[in-house]
Amino acid sequence: MACFEMSKQIEGLSLSVAEAGPLARTLLRVVGRIVIDTGSPGADPETWSNTEEMVLLWIDEAVGRLGYQVVPEPGSGRPGLSSE
Repeated sequence: MACFEMSKQIEGLSLSVAEAGPLARTLLRVVGRIVIDTGSPGADPETWSNTEEMVLLWIDEAVGRLGYQVVPEPGSGRPGLSSE
């Protein structure tokens, strides 16, 4: 939960680069989601694929604002994101 609280606090900072705030907020949300979904006692490893897809979509959205895209490495056998 600390990651989510920290992501809210970033809005109040005067960052020198406008793109830094949204990127930092998204990355903190990603870490928070991973910790919540995998770090709690009794966390079900079967939910990882859903968590992984969700955080990759969030990262893709964040880096998309910077002109980048999250795509699987060629030959990795990994599927593309569902938004592709």
